[in-house]
Amino acid sequence: YRKGAVAVVQASVGKSKLDELAAFSVYSFVKESLMKQARKHLIKQVGNRLILILACTDPISLQVFCNRARRQLEEILLAIAAEKGIICHAGLSEPYVEVENMHMGYQAACELLKQSYCNTRPGVFVQKEAGDEQEKTSADALLPPLWEAMQLGDRVRAEELLLQMQRRIVATRDADYIIDKVVE
Repeated sequence: YRKGAVAVVQASVGKSKLDELAAFSVYSFVKESLMKQARKHLIKQVGNRLILILACTDPISLQVFCNRARRQLEEILLAIAAEKGIICHAGLSEPYVEVENMHMGYQAACELLKQSYCNTRPGVFVQKEAGDEQEKTSADALLPPLWEAMQLGDRVRAEELLLQMQRRIVATRDADYIIDKVVE
């Protein structure tokens, strides 16, 4: 865990016993998803929050690592919303390169999570440099790779992308998206 990033995931649940079960359900889902992705991680549940330490073990740039981690977290949060009906948000820190700086990543992730207070859709909040383009997290972002998979006749990839699109649409309950795409 010498280099990596810190994420803090918060489930939008209350403090009742049933809500505690929902928060544990989110913990279990996230842990299982990260294990399936073979991502080296540590996870700790504190109330309705999960603290994730994601280790960068691949020989890739830390920015590429964080972009991948963000996309994977987005998919997990969208799946939780679609399958469990629980809206979650996450703050993802910039990468740290020394374990001594991990605590600053945690603080940054908590600070980023404050952006979620008025947000009713699941999402991952990250720090953006001035001039960086925000990647689309809607179902629109999956249209180009879906089209490419269809052109190549890659049925498995196309089905996977369609399932991801369905999860995103269901999770965000974005009726305007559905209407706009049908009209086009």
